[in-house]
Amino acid sequence: MEQQEDIKDQQIRELNEKVMDLQKKLDILMKERPKLTSENLMFSFKSALVKMQSELKLGEGPVDYVVDTFNIDLKVNVTLDENNKINFQLPMLEDIIPPDNLSTLHISIKPLLKFPPPPPNTADVPHLIGMSKERALIALETAQFTAGTITERASTAASGTVIEQNPKPYSKIRIGSPIDLVISKIWEVEVPNLIGMQKSEAIEAITASNLTVGEITEETSDSPPGIVISQSITAGTVVEIETPIDLVVAKPKLVKVPNVIGKNLEDAEKIIKEAKLKIGEIKEKESEEPQKTVIEQNPETGKEVPINSTVDLVVAKPKLVKVPNVIGKNLEDAEKIIKGAKLKIGEIKEKVSEEPAGIIIEQTPRVGEKVPMNTAVDVTLSIPKIAVVPNVVGMKREEAVKVIEEADLTVGKITEKKSREPKDTVIAQEPAPGMRVPVETAVRLTISRGLTPPGKKKKKKK
Repeated sequence: MEQQEDIKDQQIRELNEKVMDLQKKLDILMKERPKLTSENLMFSFKSALVKMQSELKLGEGPVDYVVDTFNIDLKVNVTLDENNKINFQLPMLEDIIPPDNLSTLHISIKPLLKFPPPPPNTADVPHLIGMSKERALIALETAQFTAGTITERASTAASGTVIEQNPKPYSKIRIGSPIDLVISKIWEVEVPNLIGMQKSEAIEAITASNLTVGEITEETSDSPPGIVISQSITAGTVVEIETPIDLVVAKPKLVKVPNVIGKNLEDAEKIIKEAKLKIGEIKEKESEEPQKTVIEQNPETGKEVPINSTVDLVVAKPKLVKVPNVIGKNLEDAEKIIKGAKLKIGEIKEKVSEEPAGIIIEQTPRVGEKVPMNTAVDVTLSIPKIAVVPNVVGMKREEAVKVIEEADLTVGKITEKKSREPKDTVIAQEPAPGMRVPVETAVRLTISRGLTPPGKKKKKKK
């Protein structure tokens, strides 16, 4: 029991010692430490750097030293004042700081020559552009330079003058160095082909070729107005730049507009082209004139206009009319009705029908359909059903009648005639065998009545 009490006492003493140790550390932390604002800290570093730089330059001799790098690894406590402004808390003299928490300052310096080495023997390159070649060479010699490579190039500058130099003017180079020159020579160009161009296009082509536009005149021509028809210098000729080129431009030739009213469109186009004009806009308008007939023109007949002007035309477009009903009519009546409707009879066909012969049984276009005037109306006429006349010659009367009726024909008049053929035999028929005739056509027969027996003579009439 006593042993347990001793252990407890020992533990209490140890705890009290720890509390006291912590209290001492807390007191140290609670002490007021000096504070430094960020602005003051930077000012301190800057002042130290300036002082260090001035100390480095106090030495004698050709070499000075300057600060090359200035690196700070700052480790401080940061606090906020009542205005929420950052302050750096500095340690006190009696504070013990671990090495890992120490701030470090790294500075490097480098040597700097007080007096730079003397420059080489140099001079400014003279400005030679625009001088003649001879003057440029004299200027180079005066400036103690030599002429380098001299080349020629076609240019708009005066012939024989300097247009380029290398090195450029006022460059500082070693005395005696060569200066390359480019000398202007006469620039020759090839005259372009201007014929067929519009005047504005020809002027642009002349300017683009470094030539100048000379006199421009107009001349009546079949070419469109404003087209160049001749030039003073033949295309392909080599001439000096800025040589003037004279132009002759076509002006319109006036022609009279022909009369094409009443002509069909195809003929009107030929007439207009022969008059050295062109077809313009073609419109259509309903008219009783035949389709594609010219009914209006603009400009009007006889007006003088420039050659190749356009002539606008208005051509007839048929009016639409309703197709009349001619079914059941004979051909003569149908023609009158169709013509009265400003249409015309077209193809006439035939078709077997039970309708009376010659009666119209079909028509195209249909009844009531709207069609252009003068449209052809095709009609179909009724024709009776056709039968082929059989050959009954040589048959007995009864057999012949049966054959004729089976062929959809009828037996017509029967006459008797003396004949060497057996009595009651058909010796002739009308129509002839093989003929195509309407059904129900009557076939007339001639029947043999035989010869008069010997010894019997006909009694003569008194």
